[in-house]
Amino acid sequence: MLGVVSFSNKACLVVGTKPDLSNLITHTLRQIGFVNVTKADGTEHGFLLLTKSNIDLVLLLDTATDEAVEMLLRIRQHNLPTIASVPIICVATAWSGDQITALRDAGASVLASLPLTMRTLLKHATRALNPREFVNALSYRGPCRRSSAHPNYTGPLRRSTDTTDCKPPRPQEPPPQAHTQVPLAAAPSARPAMPPPRAPTAQPDEQEAITTPELRQTKIVVDNSYETAMEVDDLSSRLRDADGPHQRAKLCRDIASASERMINLMSLADQRVREFGCSDSLVGRLESIRTTIVRNAEGLAESGARQVVAYGGRVVSGQMGIPLGVGVALAHQMSRIDAIINVLGGTDVMSPECRTAVLEAREVANAVAALEAKSSVMIPDLDLRRAPRNPQGGR
Repeated sequence: MLGVVSFSNKACLVVGTKPDLSNLITHTLRQIGFVNVTKADGTEHGFLLLTKSNIDLVLLLDTATDEAVEMLLRIRQHNLPTIASVPIICVATAWSGDQITALRDAGASVLASLPLTMRTLLKHATRALNPREFVNALSYRGPCRRSSAHPNYTGPLRRSTDTTDCKPPRPQEPPPQAHTQVPLAAAPSARPAMPPPRAPTAQPDEQEAITTPELRQTKIVVDNSYETAMEVDDLSSRLRDADGPHQRAKLCRDIASASERMINLMSLADQRVREFGCSDSLVGRLESIRTTIVRNAEGLAESGARQVVAYGGRVVSGQMGIPLGVGVALAHQMSRIDAIINVLGGTDVMSPECRTAVLEAREVANAVAALEAKSSVMIPDLDLRRAPRNPQGGR
């Protein structure tokens, strides 16, 4: 459970190359309690300010992964412990599996995605500033990457502190022998005991998937991806025969939810295949999943467009505030929709409902971007360290 952290005495450094986004984040940080907030216009400037000032929290805003990893490694390898152990929050529009792995291994404390609200920024800052064990090993320097403790864990103990916090794994006892009651009048059988049935002979790929733990886990991920792809296929077929806008909207929401799971599983499966390899049967199943994604591209495009319309419509109508970086997030979503449209072969081959949803999503995304730009202009760039000027010309 996270403890309550007071931000009034904490100094925060915001590193970003986009002034509008930096101003929004800085303004929101001051609203949640940070008084001392410094901005840097790049990683080099940010690293210099970090080494020259007492900084309690660093935010990397929408920085390229290579630059973010390089800065994280420079900070974590610093000679001063106060600099090497500073909490770092990395913020981006979206994260891929490779980016999450690279930033985690480089020592990031928290990964956040745009758009950000005041509540989510408060949650991420509280999580980052809660004290965590700092790991100083040959292959990794940074905060402990354990997200939670598992009291029932019975695996190998990898740290010296585990001997006091965790119980050693109990040796597995053989299962009790089944006791079969024999009637008193039954005579012992003179027939020889039958040998146990032999397991069916498996193909080499199946044997490898069963005997190798890594391949067994990869097979589970691929199987889950395949089942989710079949679910998306079924929902898309029902979408083509849907009656009325309400039924189409519900199916699009279901497609969006299942597609998000499928994409996450596919990313995890691709990562495991690159790391551990897989059998030919799993490769064939992955290709069939990709074929399903292409076949249902129109349903994915329409569901993504309706998400933009629903979320952006609440922002434009004033039902909710303007989250930080919402324009960038919606633009990223529209770029994903454009990629799907390219797979389809253009908007001309789409159904009228899907084409209308995409056009409406473009209008909403543009309206949100204009509204965000207008609000960012209204936010003053206050620097509390400057002394107020005297109207007569003195200080």
